[in-house]
Amino acid sequence: LLWAEGSSLDGYLAAVLIRAVPVTDETRSSIQDRLTQWVQGIENSSHLISTLVLATEGMKKAAWDSWLDLIQGWLFSPSPGARRVALSAIRNLIQDPNFDNFPFVFDWLTQWLREHVSPALPQEVLDLLQVLAERSPAETTYFSRQLMRSLPPSNARRLIRAVLPMLPEDYR
Repeated sequence: LLWAEGSSLDGYLAAVLIRAVPVTDETRSSIQDRLTQWVQGIENSSHLISTLVLATEGMKKAAWDSWLDLIQGWLFSPSPGARRVALSAIRNLIQDPNFDNFPFVFDWLTQWLREHVSPALPQEVLDLLQVLAERSPAETTYFSRQLMRSLPPSNARRLIRAVLPMLPEDYR
């Protein structure tokens, strides 16, 4: 009900409340359904993306595999809003100093970039690549080289132009 009100404050309050719901076998499905319902309505609501990522934090901590399934579903969704939320959630995951499974992220990102060919890389992808380059420049360099071989030439050039300035001089 709060989420449907549409104001930023109501959305934030709804996100905090759903994040606080204990994730159990009984509540997991309801939480996932509610989050998925919310994500469908944020096509052009950039201010709600970080709020929705916040709403997923409870599931991320209590039910890691369910959270990954949810984020993966959004990442490969036909909904642009869902994809933006997923990319933002992955960026937040990479920023966590306890997370170091970068190959997992690179696999998802490779698949996503192959499926979503566009004239420009979305800002969320650029933000994600920036965080990857900061956290692990060596792996980001390796990933970029591997990815360039599998992308169409125009997309590979776009990726090179985006990633090179993000990397430390030693990795260019």
